[in-house]
Amino acid sequence: MLPDNGDSTEISTIDVAPSGRIVETLARREAIPSVKEQVDNAIDAARRHNYLIEQQSESVGEKITDARIEIEFPTTDDEEQDDAGEEQAEVGEESDESQDRDNQPEEEPYIEIWDNCGGLSEDRHAIVLRPGTSASEETEDLPQLPDAIGWAGVGAIRGAMSLGHTVTFASRREGEEMGHKATVTLDNYTSDETEVPLEPYEMEEGTSFIRIEDLTIDLEEDFGEDGTELIEELASTYSLFLGGEFPGVREEDDLEPDIDLDLYVNDTLVNDQVEAKDYDWAFVSMDNLHPRTIRGYEVTPEKFDGISERLRVDFTAGLLRSKDSSKMGLTLYANRRKILDAETEQGLSRQFNFNSFNPVTQGRLCILVSIRSVEEPSDIPTTDEKDTLNFDYTATKEILKAVGRLGVEYQRHSMSKKLPGPITKAYPRRHPQASNGGEIEDHDYSSDPDDPEDVGRKNITNKPGRPGSGRYNDFPEYPRVRDTIKTHAKLGIWCPSVLAPEFRPAYVGITEEISEEYDLEPTEGYYENQFREFHEEAYWLEEPIEVVDGPDEEYDTETRVEYLTELARLHAREGIYYTGLPEFEEPFYEEQLVTAGASLDELQEVDELTDELQPESPEEPDESDEEEGAETERAGVLSTTTITNTLTAEQKDRIEDQHLPPGYDSLDEVDEEAIAHVLKSVLEEAEEAEEKLKNIQNMIQT
Repeated sequence: MLPDNGDSTEISTIDVAPSGRIVETLARREAIPSVKEQVDNAIDAARRHNYLIEQQSESVGEKITDARIEIEFPTTDDEEQDDAGEEQAEVGEESDESQDRDNQPEEEPYIEIWDNCGGLSEDRHAIVLRPGTSASEETEDLPQLPDAIGWAGVGAIRGAMSLGHTVTFASRREGEEMGHKATVTLDNYTSDETEVPLEPYEMEEGTSFIRIEDLTIDLEEDFGEDGTELIEELASTYSLFLGGEFPGVREEDDLEPDIDLDLYVNDTLVNDQVEAKDYDWAFVSMDNLHPRTIRGYEVTPEKFDGISERLRVDFTAGLLRSKDSSKMGLTLYANRRKILDAETEQGLSRQFNFNSFNPVTQGRLCILVSIRSVEEPSDIPTTDEKDTLNFDYTATKEILKAVGRLGVEYQRHSMSKKLPGPITKAYPRRHPQASNGGEIEDHDYSSDPDDPEDVGRKNITNKPGRPGSGRYNDFPEYPRVRDTIKTHAKLGIWCPSVLAPEFRPAYVGITEEISEEYDLEPTEGYYENQFREFHEEAYWLEEPIEVVDGPDEEYDTETRVEYLTELARLHAREGIYYTGLPEFEEPFYEEQLVTAGASLDELQEVDELTDELQPESPEEPDESDEEEGAETERAGVLSTTTITNTLTAEQKDRIEDQHLPPGYDSLDEVDEEAIAHVLKSVLEEAEEAEEKLKNIQNMIQT
């Protein structure tokens, strides 16, 4: 509620005439973004106050360390109390009823926002109340805050006017004898009556409040019952100011806010609603698929137009152990204020240098990005609504390219069929085989201040896997481990010892012993998942058979399985059991015998196979013919002539940007070997696109 007014009668006036009738033509904004506009201004005010103290040699007051913002409005409980009062009034006579209503009129709905973030001096009230101006603009007595969060948007009064048509603003700067208050209505902005009284007002030093009445919104509909939706949105947007953390960034990176902020909505502390940023990263040892942080990447005006000073970009990318709708996708902060949440549909799109983001198949992909202006907040490339980036800016495109160069490597393996959940779940931070010791890999890309040539753009080279061709890295370890596990599962054998120790969690999961020792939840491994798929329904093998040695890397699983199946069918008809197979092939052979109707106890053992006791071997294709065909196809698909006559300029630019092997500047220079690398990368992307299309079609059908 409004504080009590003082006794002073010294009243002046201020002209709140808007430029170009801004308010009259302003379409109504959504309610919650309009409230956040007021919170932005309060946070900036506190930080600007501290920044001014740091910049000036003479003291202008104490620094604000404990900032507080309170948002108040009537809730459902308040309305129920009003209804109860009306019910009591109905007991009396009609005249008494009227009298009670006259003495206790129902309070009109309102929104009030109070803060102790430093206050504004008398001469700056007009700036707040005049649409088209900003209290954050640099003046001689008030330098700009380099990383203000109110860098864009509609401003305090325009945001307030979208909530209600009567607005009272009061503020008292620290060190001033009296605060001042002014009330404006929509009429002041749509008529010639633009002069409003500015009254002295008794209030606490360093505080401000804005009260909005004659509301144009429905409080419960727009803020949720008892303000729950507003609270959740504020907790998410200002999480870094309310005690949250940006993972992977060190304290010396100066991303932590320089004020302690408490934010209240109707006596509910929003800080308590901030979700703990405990990202359950997967520290997969294969191909070092643990998360990585790129710190201090810079976008500079020397390299990109549209900005006047440097922008700093910090981002962390990796895979989560399991899908989490509140964290998967991309979360984006600009000057510590969240502008894009992981749960929004536009969290990852083609504009972010990804083919697409499918939350069904890629729900473990997680990317967090922080953009910070080093000197000029208006350089932050966001839309006026501050809900996403402005993709028309070249600076935005460079930021997204940088993020994409790292993030796309995780996207390729986030798909459930590429890197299955049982594998990622087996490598939490505390597992003894967690890659990189269970720590986010840290890389400092900031410029060297002593080297004038070391500024701006760098290639993001610290990616998982091994440097490959074009846009993608190669990932040899995961396919090898995956194929080994699948081979064992198909043969029905258990032999994790053939893998290096760091790869065995993918095979066995988190065992009871490991879970107790390291306080982890036990999980199944990829083997168990595959074993059920191969044997649960069609065959009788209920448990795998442990063996000492498994097949080597050259083992042709498909060919041997096909051969063993035909062999067992033949032997079941002949009533024999062949004892000359390797130990690791016996379980599958026996399973096929039983499936073919044989009883193992009744079969006659033989240790040699005549031609009559083994199936005919299929003719194997001539490898030289295959290689010759592949060379012909490859040359026919991307020859120099094809590049010139088939590809459009845009297609050529895209391939050169995303798939060109190292050492080449254009497709015109590629030799036959390089064409093979290009084709491989293009086909990989095409396969991913086809699989994503199938997933989308399946989602539509279901």
